[in-house]
Amino acid sequence: MAQLLGLIRSGASLEEIRSCIDQQLEALGQSDRPPTPDLEEIQSVLVRLQEQHSSDASEESSRSRRKVLDVARISDSPLYNVPASPWTSVTDDNDLVSHLVSVWFTWHHPFLCWIDRDSFLNDMREGKLDCRYCSPFLVNALLAEACPYSDFEETRTKNGITSDMARTFLEEAKRQLDEEAGRITL
Repeated sequence: MAQLLGLIRSGASLEEIRSCIDQQLEALGQSDRPPTPDLEEIQSVLVRLQEQHSSDASEESSRSRRKVLDVARISDSPLYNVPASPWTSVTDDNDLVSHLVSVWFTWHHPFLCWIDRDSFLNDMREGKLDCRYCSPFLVNALLAEACPYSDFEETRTKNGITSDMARTFLEEAKRQLDEEAGRITL
């Protein structure tokens, strides 16, 4: 199992990981012990990931293999599922936006509680720009603020330098604010 974990941590491809598991299963098959349920489950998950990756690669060439295997993404179950569109033009990744919104409400909101969470989330899920408690400006500002709290690679702050993703969300929020041109939308 330590060999398998080392292989995963080294950034090995799905094929290399699957090969390692197959070798371990073969070795177990030659012994009197049956394979452990954990090892069989890992193998079935890898098979599904590999099939998903193969289909995703043809549909979405920009998605990297490392993103599929990133433990933070596999284990992340955001508290709040919200759509990226029409709120931000920075990304169309609903999972990333849901993650960042969940991170913001977990780590930032309890200390600076100036947004009614339920009203905001209901309006954001509706996806209508003419709502009362949500706006593209607010969403992008919130996403920019959430990036430093996230453990996703593209949102991390490195060596004290704000991530490109946080900077992009902030620029989008500033653009949205400029477009308001004196109108009050919050």
